[in-house]
Amino acid sequence: MIKLFVVDIDHTLYCAKEDCIPQKNIEAINKLIKKGITICFASSRVYDGIKEVIEMFNLKKNNGYVIAVNGSLVIRSNDEKVLVDDFFTLNQIKQMHQLAQDLNVSFNIAQSDFNIATSYCEILQYDFDSVNMDFIVTNDVFKYIKDPVYRVGFSNNDISDDKLLEMVKKGGGDKFSFNIPQPSTVDVSLKHVNKLTGLLEVIKDMGISLEEVAAIGDNDNDVVMLKAAGISACVANGSSAAKEAAKYQVSDCASAGVAEFIENYILKEGKND
Repeated sequence: MIKLFVVDIDHTLYCAKEDCIPQKNIEAINKLIKKGITICFASSRVYDGIKEVIEMFNLKKNNGYVIAVNGSLVIRSNDEKVLVDDFFTLNQIKQMHQLAQDLNVSFNIAQSDFNIATSYCEILQYDFDSVNMDFIVTNDVFKYIKDPVYRVGFSNNDISDDKLLEMVKKGGGDKFSFNIPQPSTVDVSLKHVNKLTGLLEVIKDMGISLEEVAAIGDNDNDVVMLKAAGISACVANGSSAAKEAAKYQVSDCASAGVAEFIENYILKEGKND
């Protein structure tokens, strides 16, 4: 029996083209809440960038969880207890900043409510439009750091995504993991944290097993979570790796694939128990 529903946000729950969460997704998640199934949002977004969704589904009252910045920060919503808090050291940020200079690409740092970047890039506009995060473009990114740094990134509109990823991986070393969240952008996270390590902390806190988890996502950073969950799905607009990892494939984010997964696989399973 499913006790925890874990859902990625961007391009899974939320459709950027329509700039909304499809109403069918909202209604389906609320059905899960009414049935007593715990909701957990797992995202590459910083925690403040998830707050609107947290409030939409009243996670504090409904005892939900948040896995933010790819597992680097995990929070139990009812009392805001921090279960995981793993951020970059200053030396690690400097290492990534130097790599960006060596590669002649833009470098960006995510803060709680704004981004800092060495030059304008598409991810800044996406976060501004979709997550309401302002941005600062500056040569001195370190001057504006005020919060712990859970995510840094590299961007370049003139290099293919695969080539940019290859360059960053080659120079980044083995202490980091790399993902393409948006075109022309490579996100960098700490190697030992990901959405699965965050999920393991959540189920430990709840006292349940992975078999009691349903998860849905769209990108390579969802793969470990999708493979581990009792049942999982990937939206049709997802990456090939995410589709291969998931047990089911559902409609794309614009067509409310999250609702399809809930209605056809989670709620139906509950009826058959």
